Amino acid sequence: MSIYKRVLETNGSDFQRMRIAEELCELAQAVLKGTDIDNIEEEIADVQIVFKYLPLVFDISKDRIQEWKDIKIKRLKKDYPIG
Repeated sequence: MSIYKRVLETNGSDFQRMRIAEELCELAQAVLKGTDIDNIEEEIADVQIVFKYLPLVFDISKDRIQEWKDIKIKRLKKDYPIG
């Protein structure tokens, strides 16, 4: 069992949804303030960790997330062509 599954099993999905939202807000605040690079780095690390919970909390496959990433990247490449 992964650490992420263990934490989710221990705390429940409601708690983890709140934790995810909290960490996203903390990162947004750090970015908007934009003066404390150490804090931004720490909040990025927190968000990357809680992002591992999202597919588990909402029972979403990694393949489906990759499909959306591919769509979004394709759109970026169209909107911002290179060369």
